[in-house]
Amino acid sequence: MIRHRPVSTRFLVAAAAVAVIFGATLGGLGGLGTAGSPVPDSPDTASGAPTDTTSSAAPATPVPPTSPSPAPIARLLAPAATATPVNSPSPVPLVPIVNYWSSRRSISRIEIAALFAGMGPSPTDGPAPNSTVLAVSAGDIGPLTTLLGAAPRGVDIELAAQVRSRVKGSSNVIGIIRADDVTADVRALGVDGFQLFGAEHIRNPLMWPLTADEPGVVSSFLASSEWTIAAGGDVMLDKAVFYQSIARYQGVDYAWNGGTAVIDRRFCCGWGGKPLVGGSRTGDAGAVGDLFRSADLSIVNLE
Repeated sequence: MIRHRPVSTRFLVAAAAVAVIFGATLGGLGGLGTAGSPVPDSPDTASGAPTDTTSSAAPATPVPPTSPSPAPIARLLAPAATATPVNSPSPVPLVPIVNYWSSRRSISRIEIAALFAGMGPSPTDGPAPNSTVLAVSAGDIGPLTTLLGAAPRGVDIELAAQVRSRVKGSSNVIGIIRADDVTADVRALGVDGFQLFGAEHIRNPLMWPLTADEPGVVSSFLASSEWTIAAGGDVMLDKAVFYQSIARYQGVDYAWNGGTAVIDRRFCCGWGGKPLVGGSRTGDAGAVGDLFRSADLSIVNLE
């Protein structure tokens, strides 16, 4: 999700979610493997260089999952549970963030409170595993304590920039920062079925479940408008889309019926001997169309 702020307008691009889904549907014929796709621990694959399809392929190497299973986009776009707008003289929306490459999309207030108190995913789970770290921006630790009704235990308290840095450097860190401090290089999580960023974002930010009362603090996030773009990758209507839609009689809606997918393996080799990534479909047919219809503006690159 790319976020720009020209004057007082937020510009959010839902490209991250589309990259896998759209590529699985509109890309080349056959499998889901793509060359030059960024991989968390393989930054050199982000060059976007063309794939040498004539290279001999070695056996695929499975990639172990490093984060919770993704919440399918089709479900994320479903109407969220009802909520009551926050009644606060100084509302400040706080946002859980994770590593940009995480497949996680949401978290509950119960889980946040449990981690905040040094417990597991729920208050009955006992001490949290060492692999889970919660980092909170220093200025929000007091209001968050009041909001959650729990005392912090084992929470790392840092500046917002440091929290983002911790999140970017590890798949085991969950950060909590103000919405104003969320940047494009981290992934904002939904809370209790609500999203503050992306095509499915709530229209009234005061209904955000993790809004704290912070006297003297003015959130610029609440004072400006938000709109979203769903951006697809390269679309070549004379190749796989034509073949599936026309030659195989799947109809003109074929391209929008794509669902969700995961990148689950790497194999050799693409251009310059660099690794390729492969994926598997996980269902949720129609999620691509849902995502594009939900955005304020949708674009693709026609070639």
